[in-house]
Amino acid sequence: MQKITADMLHNPRAFKMIALKSGDLEGEARTRFIEKVSEHNLYLAAKCKLASYEPEQELVDYLTQKAIAQLEQIDNPKVAAEGMLALAEIDEEKLIEMMIDLEFDKLQQIYQAIEDLNIKPPLSLSTLLAFKASSPEYDYQLEGKVKRLENRAYSFIHRLTHFQRATELIKKLRHQGLTLNMVAYSALMNRSPDFDTAQKYFEEMKQLGLKPDQFSYSTLINKSENFATAQAYFEEMKQRGLTPDEICY
Repeated sequence: MQKITADMLHNPRAFKMIALKSGDLEGEARTRFIEKVSEHNLYLAAKCKLASYEPEQELVDYLTQKAIAQLEQIDNPKVAAEGMLALAEIDEEKLIEMMIDLEFDKLQQIYQAIEDLNIKPPLSLSTLLAFKASSPEYDYQLEGKVKRLENRAYSFIHRLTHFQRATELIKKLRHQGLTLNMVAYSALMNRSPDFDTAQKYFEEMKQLGLKPDQFSYSTLINKSENFATAQAYFEEMKQRGLTPDEICY
């Protein structure tokens, strides 16, 4: 294995090799290695943590707290950028929680600081920039970069694992001028804890003029509490000209 130098700890082209090096270590040696890396590059330390399938909860907590502390230094975009990148690797939902109320200009500065590192910004950051840039409160489009992300921005909601987190995010984004699209409603239906909640979003979606797709009907069929209800939506789906797939059947 090549000897790791200080320059390599800040060179994205060397990150994969260093992460693999960390994956070869075990126990205390691995923990000490990653903690040492975190003193130079917290983002790289987070990637090293992910090179192992071991839970290593104490190490995760250590890196998480460091990432939160750096992200809170919002007036220093370079420091906040490193914290954001690290937290995106370890706990993306915590990252969303911290970013959701930040002003567009602050997020934009962090976005630029990440790009200056030749690293692709996290999808969560790109998504929130897209939402905020399309809000009536903002006119600036981040030189067109955010605009290109708008078509896939809503898909980020699918990545939230908890219904409550998804609804909290939707509520805040709605307050900022967001208009939900099919992908957002499909995500909420899929995360819904029961049929009644999913059906509520299904009906709300139709009232807004959005046309349910195959995924929407499949979700309702799956969450139906009895066969008659599932069959009714199955027939409605076919009447609307949608072709059931093997999942629906």
